[in-house]
Amino acid sequence: MTADELHDRYVAEIDKRGLDDKYIDGVEERELMQIAIQHGFPPERARAVVVDVCREKGYVIEASLVQFIREQLKSKAKADGSLDRAAYEAVIREASGRLALTTRSPRDVMQLVESTMDDAGYRRARPWWQPDWLRRLTNRGGIN
Repeated sequence: MTADELHDRYVAEIDKRGLDDKYIDGVEERELMQIAIQHGFPPERARAVVVDVCREKGYVIEASLVQFIREQLKSKAKADGSLDRAAYEAVIREASGRLALTTRSPRDVMQLVESTMDDAGYRRARPWWQPDWLRRLTNRGGIN
């Protein structure tokens, strides 16, 4: 299989997997990578083709979005690794903007930001006199 054939195959596979929601999650990305690896392409080349095709088609790759969220968390976190409510909401807004053309809900964005915060070790900043704003926001969004 040539690189052009791989590109054409990815166009078809990505359309099949992401046409309904314009979003390629981790499982779908892994399946796409396996196609290229089975045909002898290195993982780096396979990933580059997936990214190129998704960019051409206007699809969002979850791994790229998580990387964007990590960068936003890092830039908005305080020196002790905590985030205040305004910074948290700014990250949600910016991530939601990247998902504007997909069918992902605000709740999905909150869950993704929450899991990324947990994975990266960020925590919420809360002055002693304020209620737990993050628990209230996640309960309102239905996140457990």
